[in-house]
Amino acid sequence: MIKYPAIIDGELGAYGVVIPDMPGACCAMGETVDAALADAAAALTDFAHDIEIQGGELPAPSAVTDLDLQPGEMVAYVKLAEKQSVPVKAAAAELGVSEARVRQLCLSGLIVGAERKGREWLIPSPVVRYALPRGRRSAEASN
Repeated sequence: MIKYPAIIDGELGAYGVVIPDMPGACCAMGETVDAALADAAAALTDFAHDIEIQGGELPAPSAVTDLDLQPGEMVAYVKLAEKQSVPVKAAAAELGVSEARVRQLCLSGLIVGAERKGREWLIPSPVVRYALPRGRRSAEASN
């Protein structure tokens, strides 16, 4: 499990968290430090998912000693949640298509992050499907 250092700032009833390794994308707020850190963990998971969809790679976590802390700031670690996988049946229900269509999309590489393990598919949740341009769909159907 990957843990990123986070900088916590604020005062009683209003805390903010910034993850320096994810500039501009991972900041969170909460009435308590715990609530702000929970919000930061959710933001980090969403940001990591977006990076994965775009085909990018997550930056490596910084060392705490590399952080430039201001007076009154604290450091904590925010864990990046592991990918949750769903079976083909659940992915089909989520996309509103048949299980056969989900398998076909997986084989075509059109479901983001789907991996084959033996006879089963590991499909990340939430299920994200690449959209095909209209011209490609008609060309695909004629082949």
